[in-house]
This record gives sequence, C-alpha cells and structure tokens, in this order.
Amino acid sequence: MSRMRVLFCDDSGGVVKGFVKNVAKPLADAIEAETASSVAGVEVLIEEGEAFDVVVTDLNFEKVGGGPTDGLEVIRLAKEHWPDAQPILMTAYEGALTVRDGQRLMHWGVGDGFLLAKTDAEDPGVTWLRLRERLQGLALSRQSGEEEVKRLKRDNRLLRETVSDDALGWVASTPIPEVAAALRDDADYRELHQVGRSPDMREVFRRIRRAAPLPSDVLVLGPTGTGKELVAQALHDLSPRRDRPFVKADLTTTSGNLVESELFGHEKGAFTGADARRDGLLVAARGGTFFLDEIGNISLEIQAKLLRVLEERKFRPLGSTKDLDADVRFLAATNVDLRRASEEGTFRADLYERMNVMRIVLPPLAARSEDVPLLVALFLDDARKRFGVAGLRRIEREALQLLVDQPWPRNVRQLKHALERLFAEVDPEQEVVTVAALERVLERRDAVGGDAAAAGVTGGTLLRRILAGELRPTLAEVKKKHGEEVVKDLIRRAMLHFRGLPDDEDCAEYFGGSSANSWRQFAFQHGLTWRKVREELS
Repeated sequence: MSRMRVLFCDDSGGVVKGFVKNVAKPLADAIEAETASSVAGVEVLIEEGEAFDVVVTDLNFEKVGGGPTDGLEVIRLAKEHWPDAQPILMTAYEGALTVRDGQRLMHWGVGDGFLLAKTDAEDPGVTWLRLRERLQGLALSRQSGEEEVKRLKRDNRLLRETVSDDALGWVASTPIPEVAAALRDDADYRELHQVGRSPDMREVFRRIRRAAPLPSDVLVLGPTGTGKELVAQALHDLSPRRDRPFVKADLTTTSGNLVESELFGHEKGAFTGADARRDGLLVAARGGTFFLDEIGNISLEIQAKLLRVLEERKFRPLGSTKDLDADVRFLAATNVDLRRASEEGTFRADLYERMNVMRIVLPPLAARSEDVPLLVALFLDDARKRFGVAGLRRIEREALQLLVDQPWPRNVRQLKHALERLFAEVDPEQEVVTVAALERVLERRDAVGGDAAAAGVTGGTLLRRILAGELRPTLAEVKKKHGEEVVKDLIRRAMLHFRGLPDDEDCAEYFGGSSANSWRQFAFQHGLTWRKVREELS
C-alpha cells in the first residue's frame, strides 16, 4: 500500500518540529509528510507538481509577515489544485472566523472533526494526539478503499482504451461519408456543433447543457484551437435567447478609443473622426448573447468598464451623458490563465471573480486522442464536399493511427488544416488515404532529434506500444536509446493517458518497474506538471 501524503503548514518552526516529532515519525509507516511555513511555500509545491491527500494548516500566519486568516488561502489553493485532498484547519482563534469563512470551510470539507482547536503551550500534547488520531483514521480509511479505487481507475482506463480502439476501427473500416453522416445525426453534434466520446468532452457537453438555460454569464477556457467559439454558440442556441442575436467580438487588434467605441458605441463628435452617432456591439446584441473572445488580452481600463456592465447591466456610450441598459447574456473566452494574470496585476481580480462563477474548460486535443478518428472523418467529409472530390473515401488504419499519435499543439484547428492540405498534395481520385500521403502533409518538426526523429519515434508511438504490452522500458532506458526529448514527450503522453503521473502499480505494469518517484523527479526537472501539460498542449 502506498503511504498517505500529508502537507503540514504552520509559520512557527517550533510547531513544525512538534508535528514531525509527535505525528510524522510515529505514523511514518502510514503517512509521508511534507511541511511548509507560508502560502508562498504551498504555491511552490503546487508549481513543482506535488500532490497531497491531506492538507493540515494553521489559520494564522502573521509570524512570517502573513495575515491572521492565511490558512483559508492555503485550503483554497489545496482544493483548487488537489480536489480530493482532505483539509484540516488548526486554530486557537476560532473567533477570527466570520460566518462567511465558516460557509467557505464547510464547502471545502472542513466540518466537524476537521476543525482542530490548538491548545496553548502548556498542553500541546493534546493537539498532537487529536491530529495523530485523525490522520490514522484517514490513512486506514484510505487503505481500505485503495484497492477499489485502483480497480475503478483500471476499469475506466480500459474503457477509454476500448472506446479509442472502437472509434479507430470503425472509422478505418467504414466509408468516410457513412461515418460522417452517422456523427452528424448524433444529438451532441446537432445541438452542440461538436463530436466527442472522451470523458473530458462528455463533461464539457454536460456543462454546456447545464449552463445554457441559466441566465448566468459563462467563462470558456482552453488552449487556442480547441473550439471555444463553438461552445459559446452552443450556449446561445440552447438558451432562452436563442431567437435573438448572437454577437461575437475579438478586440485584440483594436486599440484606444476604438475598443470602447466598438463595445459601447459613441455620439457624434465624441472623438476625432466620430462624424456620426454609432451604436456599439452591446446594442447590436440586445436581448441576445454577447461573446467576447480573448478577454484576457483587453486593457485594464476596458476591463473596469466591462465589470460595470456585468455588475449593473448598464453602460455609457462615448460622449454621452446617458446610461443604456445592457440586456445581454455575457460569454467570454480566453487561453490565458486568468487566475495567475489577476495575481500578477495584468487582469482585474474583481472581474475574474465575477466571471469565474460558471466556467467551461476545453481540453487540448492530445488529452482526448480517442476523439481524433471521429474528427478526422468529419473534416475529411467536409473537405471532400467543399473541393468536389470523388475519391479519398476511406483511410488506412495505420494512417489513422498516425494522426492519433500526433501531438497537435494547435489542437483541433491544426488537425483540420492538415487534412485540408491533403487535398492539395494527393490525387483526388485516390480511393484511400495512406500513411505515405499523410506524411507529405503533416508538419513534422524535428522535435525528438537525431535517430529517433529519423525512425519516427515519438512519445506517442512508444506509449502505444507500451500499453499494448510490446515494450516495458524504464525512463532511463528510453532516454538512453531515444534521447531526452522523447522521454519528455513520453511523460507528457503518459500524464494525459493516466490523468496525471503513473503510480507505482502503473509503473510496475507498464514501465519496467520505474518508480513513481523517479517519474515525479524527472517531470519536475523539466517543468512538466499535470496542470501545465493539460492546459498548454500535449
């Protein structure tokens, strides 16, 4: 059984030593403990890709220049990055907590038994005893359920692999027009303008259907090329505003007064060149949906004005003295990490909090490789119709697998453009799309270097063979044979497949006994965290 990972946070060195002596060492067989002395220390662990099962934190961090309730921020960070972690709050100052704080703690899972009162220095042993008993109970509970969790993980992984194999086999054995017709007849495609059978996309579809009927504004997040505008369109089409306008704006190339004029409109003479009165996009979208793409790239000044629109549902055109009603549902999209941008001061924290009430996160294409065959069929069929081509009605299984194995850093958009290039490179009367035809159009950058590139070895091809049981290499063996870049690519691919770094059981089954710790260390050395891999690309 793997040990339960516990993070202990306190700004007092003496208290940290007390935890190590009275809790960590006595429970060494059951827990693996780390310590931190500030919110910044927790953030470092997050950036390093660490993960914990339990987070124990003091409430007050004033000894290190923090605040009296910094422990709440520790718990917020923990639940954001490690959703399954159990938080435990220790405090001698329960009176410092407001009713709102209590509600937040209950939401985060800090309830009876997980809010521990710290005793004074005269009897610290009571505190350690209660914490030790609590951690012992959590460790025993975790161990009893660990085998069941592993079984469920294994079953889920096998199901995903089966879905992937089924999709690949179906598309490779069926004429492209027939596959495309069947996909277009699917309710998801008809209602949401997208296809996907992967768990991540099923979650996206669920969130769209849940959010669409509500009046709430929605933030759509995801890497470039993943289809954020399609999500916005689906939210509008399934909403009560479906019969009113859907207005899109991307103002990243517009500057100065022109941005404000584009959004809010202007009166005649409001600025140089304003020769006539003009309505803005918010007026054009009245009664319907307003979709602002790339909200992360607009100026702080415009952000402040947008916040007023969201809070008060009013705006004022340039040069006017009258407010107008903003009767719109507001949707926004970006590939920028708005939480980090708000911390760095490049995006207003209050606007982020206002927009972050309801959000939909789109996965990169590499995280949903089981959907690639379905997208290939749709895009090929669309291109055949557009170019009036009679051929290219089928695709070889090997050619389809080649597309599945690509990293697609620019996501669905890149896949679509690659398939369109196919029609300029091959004989349009050719019946079958072959590996040779695809290799002529794929943008094959020398990303893996040397002999590995010449041999076509990538992390994707290696992982496919490993999961099929053909290989059981350690990371050291892969590095020695194929080079460091292939190892990095393999780790990225493995993290996407296992939804994080493989655990000890996965390493024993697939990777020749490489330890989970060695994977963690290598990933950290190369800046590969689950969050970064999932959000950035492959």
